[in-house]
Amino acid sequence: MRPLGIAALEDKIVQQATCTILECIYEEDFLGLSYGFRPQRSPHQALDALFVEITTRKVNWIINADIRSFFDNISHEWLLKLLEHRIADPKMLRLLKKWLRAGVSEDGEWSPTSVGTPQGAVISPLYANVFLHYVFDLWINQWRKREAQGEVTVIRYADDFVIGFREESDARRCLAALKERFAKLDALRKQLRRRRHADLAETGGWLVSVYRAWCQYYAVSGN
Repeated sequence: MRPLGIAALEDKIVQQATCTILECIYEEDFLGLSYGFRPQRSPHQALDALFVEITTRKVNWIINADIRSFFDNISHEWLLKLLEHRIADPKMLRLLKKWLRAGVSEDGEWSPTSVGTPQGAVISPLYANVFLHYVFDLWINQWRKREAQGEVTVIRYADDFVIGFREESDARRCLAALKERFAKLDALRKQLRRRRHADLAETGGWLVSVYRAWCQYYAVSGN
């Protein structure tokens, strides 16, 4: 059982309009390996692509993964920072933040949400795709270019993904790298939760230092 964030009719209409606008932006950015909740893409297309990749390319080893409780544990802080990469309008960002933190109502009692996206909300799939675009898609695309010795194929549908490898060594190194990648995101979330009652300027300074270090190590120069 999980709480559902069922929006009012007016909110659903505004969320759908917002999705339509933002999809025009993000469809320019999203990679071909992503199939979930995107225009002109479906689960059947993801399965067809997976079948073609496995049967026509040199795939001998497979990682099949589902990110546990992904929608329930998305970091609001990181998601909002990632949205700011492509959205500059403060009114739009404020609206996206409000929907994230709308909370849930159960048995007449309202409770706030500090992590995760609203289950059942029109906007939630877009939140998920934006988050995973930066956290997984771009990362795995760079990993296979820089680290892999053989062919690597990737198909993602929402928080489920399949990675195919020609070499066993690539599969094992990628699995270890994936565990490290998601452990760092989880560690950052726990750090932020521990700091939520600390001085805001102090926490902001700490987060800026983490983000700057990440950019200096991973970001493309001049981007």
